[in-house]
Amino acid sequence: MSDTEVDFTSSHEDILRQLEDYPSPLNLNHRRADLWRKAAFAFAERGDPESTRRLWAEYLVISLHAREPHGHDEGDRYLHPMMQFGSSKCPDPDSIPDVMVDHLESRLDEIANPYLKARYADFLWQRKRRHEHARAAIEAHLAIVQTEGQGGNHREAAGSARRALSLAFTLRDGTLIGVVVEAVTSISESWVKGDSEAFSATQIIERILGNRRFKEVPILRRWANLLKKGLQRENDRYVRKEFLTQLVELYRRLGRLEDARRYRIQIAEEWESEAREREGDSALAAASFYQDALKAYVEASLPDKAEEMKLKIRASYRRAEETEFKTISHEFPVDLTGFDSQIASWLTLEPADALRHLAACPDFIPDWDAAQRQTAELQEQGSISQLMPWVTVDDGRPVSGTLSEAERQLQNVRRTYSWYLGFTGALLSRALASFRKGGTLSTESLVCAIEGSPVFSKDKLEIIRRGFERYVDGDYVSAIHVLVPHVEDCLRRFLGTLGGGTTSVLPSGKMREKPLDQVLEAEEVKRVLGSRVWHYFEHVLAAETGLNLRNDVAHGLVRSEELSEVVVSLVVQMYLLLGLLRAREGAQE
Repeated sequence: MSDTEVDFTSSHEDILRQLEDYPSPLNLNHRRADLWRKAAFAFAERGDPESTRRLWAEYLVISLHAREPHGHDEGDRYLHPMMQFGSSKCPDPDSIPDVMVDHLESRLDEIANPYLKARYADFLWQRKRRHEHARAAIEAHLAIVQTEGQGGNHREAAGSARRALSLAFTLRDGTLIGVVVEAVTSISESWVKGDSEAFSATQIIERILGNRRFKEVPILRRWANLLKKGLQRENDRYVRKEFLTQLVELYRRLGRLEDARRYRIQIAEEWESEAREREGDSALAAASFYQDALKAYVEASLPDKAEEMKLKIRASYRRAEETEFKTISHEFPVDLTGFDSQIASWLTLEPADALRHLAACPDFIPDWDAAQRQTAELQEQGSISQLMPWVTVDDGRPVSGTLSEAERQLQNVRRTYSWYLGFTGALLSRALASFRKGGTLSTESLVCAIEGSPVFSKDKLEIIRRGFERYVDGDYVSAIHVLVPHVEDCLRRFLGTLGGGTTSVLPSGKMREKPLDQVLEAEEVKRVLGSRVWHYFEHVLAAETGLNLRNDVAHGLVRSEELSEVVVSLVVQMYLLLGLLRAREGAQE
């Protein structure tokens, strides 16, 4: 159906009937939602606010993005905003007025289209938590499983099957769980018997096995047979490992531990075989696959094979040192004669003036634009560094990683920027070491270089002075724990001097001082700092995949390797920059 086939001049009921005839998978509703939006506008032009409100409610709900969460927590949400920018959500499921929600509830029994029925019931369950809504959603999703499964759209069918299972497990109704599990098991068996994509069935068993209370032996045995049949026909290594992993869990739950161990061994053999295939292309990739094989052999209690994998891992890394690593790292000489001469000339100035010259020198601040250009060149060259995933680890735990192509591109730029920061940080440290040796670097000279700025209040300067003292004395642990938290308050004060708001309102209605990320995102701060300096502050203090000093220091996550003279020098440089920026503002005034 196209929008030209919808008669927007007809009655509200007739338009609904026409729109309900438009089928679409649950996560491909852009077209359907746009038709509802046009219908709402049509009734608005007619001066019919009641119909407009109803159609707009349905447009908002259809626009939501459906994603079955991992886990079985009742707080897990299924319907999400299609777009989210910071705290702004479009559309926001929680902002849909109650009067619109009531309209959707009244519509639920009228809807015949299972896609719409599932969407409305899911939304109402998420909003009102009434069991009748969950049951209506289960019924609709099971209808979709049959329709999409018989039509060969196995991924869509698997998505609805997972959703129906999640809802049934959440309601903890044994009879209902049995009906749902039987339905999705039967349809999955039909996929494996035919020429269809068996892998989608593994997405369903994953949801069943995720519920630890489920121990129905006949069903588990049927799934074991189903997966073994799929394994016989499947050649893709990734899919085979998925089958094997689930067979391990199935037999473990059935109490057949030797069978579970046998499939663990097969998983290890899959990893080892893939590692051997990768050796000719990439020793680094081979080492990674041998590492996975090592873990699997350990889990299968095969110590001899585990030791064999360790030897292969070491051999692969040695080959990588002679091949791939040489393409991403090499030593090169740097002539610092001119740099040292420039530093020597600054030493003839008054100490505070010398520090201001250092702050104004762009050589000590990485260039974000240059990092973007360098990253683009590396991507064109097919550099292996651009393929490595970026994961932030705190206290040995991965806490963030890239989720989309745009995020991966950004993190590749951050990786390049971090390389630049390592070089400029070394130059900054060298310059400050010369200042220290020449008597220019002292607590008093640092305070004098910034004290004329209204960014630093008198009482704040006393605290900053303590941080400078610890830095000059070489006590970098104490210095970083004083200087990093207070640079946030200084930046907030800086925002205030530029006319920006320094407080925000929480959803509870309480007021709080804006945190660092919000302060840095303020347009006033971005405008005055300029792109180069702004990226410097953001990367060092706030970016999750940057140094993120503010978070690490505030939450006690700072690591020993971060408590260095170089890192603290970056923060000292930021204080000097804030003082310098204010001096420039004063000159303009």
